[in-house]
Amino acid sequence: MGKKFDQANMDFNKALGKTIRMARQGARMTQPDLARKINVTFQQIQKYESGVNNISAYKLNQLSRALGVAFSPFVSTADGLGPTHIVCDTRLLKLMSKLGRLDGHLVRLVESIVDEL
Repeated sequence: MGKKFDQANMDFNKALGKTIRMARQGARMTQPDLARKINVTFQQIQKYESGVNNISAYKLNQLSRALGVAFSPFVSTADGLGPTHIVCDTRLLKLMSKLGRLDGHLVRLVESIVDEL
């Protein structure tokens, strides 16, 4: 792997880690609390939050369920390798999760309301 990919991977992990930390804090959960819920050590949660370790899609799904938020897999990229933005607002993550459960008609209704803002 090239240096550009390695840096993009590290940048992505740090941004995702920040998102995880904010969601955990928003859920008023400690690292040990979250670790118990997803069956890892609190040190592993520290590594996820600091961006030191990659996180699998499976563990991300477990984190999402434990925290009650949806981590969007959609990130915009400047170069196709790393994120330029990841949603880090816990309230927005919770809202996105709830919107994901709406049927098509209700989604279009919400979109029309938001478009008027």
